[in-house]
Amino acid sequence: MTKLQHVDEQLFEMTSSRALDLVPTFKMMEISSIAWTFASSQVFAEPLMSALSRQVARHLQRPERKSARSLAGILWALAKTLWPDEALEEALATEILSHELNPHSLAATVWCMARLTLRHLALQHLGSGAGLAQAVQHFGAQESSNRG
Repeated sequence: MTKLQHVDEQLFEMTSSRALDLVPTFKMMEISSIAWTFASSQVFAEPLMSALSRQVARHLQRPERKSARSLAGILWALAKTLWPDEALEEALATEILSHELNPHSLAATVWCMARLTLRHLALQHLGSGAGLAQAVQHFGAQESSNRG
């Protein structure tokens, strides 16, 4: 199967421009979706990423519980684009690791953390009894036997 490698730059520029106006209204899932879309298309829109980063930081300061899926999507986008915001990366990783993660989310989070040089947090989490117990508990027979 061949993967289409064409990106409509004009479409992404228009989307970025419109999204910039809406960022202050974005919830975490919306931030995750747009960040993931740009990162997976390998489009780096600096003004948009800066605005999204600021909005994520505002959300992280609020006391409500955040979705691990949204947090992981944002962390993945940061890792994929290597967006240089170490304070945000560490805050996201810490928040994600406070959730109970399924095997896929845990693996994706550890990959992001390694790529973003947050290896110390991953090792600290997995090295703790709770983190390692959580990882082992959630891996079922299929996850244990998958080696690809």
